[in-house]
Amino acid sequence: MENQDTISQSEQRALRMSEPEADISAADLHEFAQDEEAQALCRLLSEVDATALSVPNPEEELAVFHRRHIYRKPLIALTALLTAAAIGLFVWLLRPTTAVEPQPAASEIALIKATTGQKKAMLQIPATHQDIPLYSNMGSPAATIASMTARQLVYRPIPLGGSLPADADIATHRVVIPRGETYQLTLSDGTQVWLNTDSRITYPEVFAKAERIVYLEGEAYFKVAADSQHPFIVRTQTMETRVLGTEFNFRSYADEPAQVALVKGLVEVSLPGTSTKTSIHPGQSAAVGKSGKIHVNHVDVDAYTYWREGLFYFDNCSLPYILKEIGRWYNVDVELRSKRLAALNLHFVADRHKPLAYTIRLLNQMEQMEAHLVGGRLIVE
Repeated sequence: MENQDTISQSEQRALRMSEPEADISAADLHEFAQDEEAQALCRLLSEVDATALSVPNPEEELAVFHRRHIYRKPLIALTALLTAAAIGLFVWLLRPTTAVEPQPAASEIALIKATTGQKKAMLQIPATHQDIPLYSNMGSPAATIASMTARQLVYRPIPLGGSLPADADIATHRVVIPRGETYQLTLSDGTQVWLNTDSRITYPEVFAKAERIVYLEGEAYFKVAADSQHPFIVRTQTMETRVLGTEFNFRSYADEPAQVALVKGLVEVSLPGTSTKTSIHPGQSAAVGKSGKIHVNHVDVDAYTYWREGLFYFDNCSLPYILKEIGRWYNVDVELRSKRLAALNLHFVADRHKPLAYTIRLLNQMEQMEAHLVGGRLIVE
């Protein structure tokens, strides 16, 4: 190092201990431990602001200082030494270490968690505690009321207001669809229901009352059989729809607001336990806001129907929403590690029946983010 004769041996030792590539031996450490002045200089480093935009070489900076200011007072020289040494220490702390798994950033958003529960679609009959798999041709689940295949469950048509006795024991049925699957259901009135991934629907095996009521958790597309005398009602914890005959998509996952999008017909939307209600027309959606009010918007209904064809279809949707849908379908944890990306809206289309690696590749091809699997988790940053 140049001009070392202008600074003391203790100053040189303090500078050496702070160099980023210093090869420090046991002897060096022993000498440093005996040099109280060098120790004091190093303690002062914590008080020096080393926030320069570029990180210079501390030896070169010190040499330049001595060439330009050789006649300045020793205190000024010491200040320059401390500044250069502090910068060197900063560089040393940032030296690459052994590669480890990326750690969550402060801005990490855990969007969705994988589940470890049921893996196959099931028909549940609570009264008899039956769980009947829906993944193969099993014939009739109970009393020849329905036929079953690997992809759909079809109930025998029974006219509403028919000849069922008033005290007939009508069982409640529940279809449960796990993540990564969809299923089609035809109810006893002829209403067709397409159930999206991670969804559950509860209904009577036969509609025998003035109202046809079903309960939904998750997402389903309804093609309701027309019947002006018997309204069809879909209930969730936060929203209810009432129709006579129409087509609509109802979405009511536990971690997001309930929403209905109308494709055909007319739907009346209401909030359980209140007098709040409104009607929507084709091309409109209704959702429950944080204030508890119903908000109506014009929407592209294609975005609510393509999932039935096996596609991810997102038109100007937020990246967190897109990633949650991907995580729900593939049943993986998803973490978003960028506040900037959390505000990003995208158009994204992909085949849901392709492997997760395929979908990740499409995400990365957008050149807006870096998505990768780490320990079974989908990390996006």
